[in-house]
Amino acid sequence: MMKFLAAHGYEVIGFEGPGQGAALRKYGLAFDIAWEKPVKAVLDYCDLDDVTLFGLSLGGWLCLRAAAFEPRIKRVIATGHAIDYMQCYPYLIRLIHLWFLKQKGMDDFMNRMALKKVRARTRRAG
Repeated sequence: MMKFLAAHGYEVIGFEGPGQGAALRKYGLAFDIAWEKPVKAVLDYCDLDDVTLFGLSLGGWLCLRAAAFEPRIKRVIATGHAIDYMQCYPYLIRLIHLWFLKQKGMDDFMNRMALKKVRARTRRAG
C-alpha cells in the first residue's frame, strides 16, 4: 500500500512501532499503548507538520490514539480494525475459543504461554 501511494505522488514514511515487526525482533522494543510517543518521534525526526496518519489493522486503533495527542496529525485513515475480533472467527471456531476461555485455569495457561513467547523473542532479539 505504501508503494502504491508513493507511486501516485504521496510522500510516504512507513515505520513499525514498539512491539511490531523488526522493532520487536531486532531491538526488543515491547508494545506500548501510548502510540503517540513513537509517532511523535517519527514526526520530530522527519520534521513533519500537517500529517495524514494511516493505520492498518491494530494500527487503525493506535493511529486514532496518536492523533488525539499529537496536534501535527490533521487527518487519520484508520482501516482494517475490528470492533469485536471474536466476530471475525467462523462460528464453530468462535464456540471452541469461548469454551476454552471458560475452562478453569485457562487464563493462567494463556498468560504463561504469552510470557514464554515474549521471552523467546526477547532472547532472539538480544
